[in-house]
Amino acid sequence: MGKEIRAAVYTRVSTKAKARTVKMWPSKSTRKNYPRFAEKALEANLKLAEAVKELANARCITPAQLALAWVLAQGEDIVPIPGTKRVRYLEENMAARHVNLTADDLNNITARVSQVPVVGERYNPEMMARQSAYGWTPERGIVV
Repeated sequence: MGKEIRAAVYTRVSTKAKARTVKMWPSKSTRKNYPRFAEKALEANLKLAEAVKELANARCITPAQLALAWVLAQGEDIVPIPGTKRVRYLEENMAARHVNLTADDLNNITARVSQVPVVGERYNPEMMARQSAYGWTPERGIVV
């Protein structure tokens, strides 16, 4: 019998960090539908992105590589599924499997990012209803 996968974590690893305000996004950007990307929430949540960037720079890796290495270090039953539009980002993401995070590294990452509160819900109520309709809830062991 095969291994059971407890969680499949998926998202684009980067949401174009250079677009630091809602006004800088393309008109078709779907991020405008997510509460965490509302103007005031985005301003607060960019502090978390900066913290991850600082941690990654200290290791000479990209923030995406740090995030993926962290997910990979959470256990063999968790599978990151990073989305990307470009081959160079796919290659960058794949290089994260070579990033070895020690227990101290994981503790330092957790300590640093826990200092920055996340502002806003992940999904708006309509999106949550759709997620629930498909049975994708944290209680069922699937992180969405």
